[in-house]
Amino acid sequence: MCFLLFAGSIYAMGWWSLEDVWIPGGIAMVLAVLAYLIPQQLLGRSNSVDHEAIHVEDPNAHHASH
Repeated sequence: MCFLLFAGSIYAMGWWSLEDVWIPGGIAMVLAVLAYLIPQQLLGRSNSVDHEAIHVEDPNAHHASH
């Protein structure tokens, strides 16, 4: 599905001309963004940061307190 959206955005760029820029450009932009965002949401990578794991202090880290 997403590959078809991406291929459609490339196909829309084939209609690009100096007289007609906005319609093919807008279609290509929307299809390319959807081809990127749909897999990102389906795979769950848009919010996969574990904030507690990031902000935990390493107990083996030695701090110089001089």
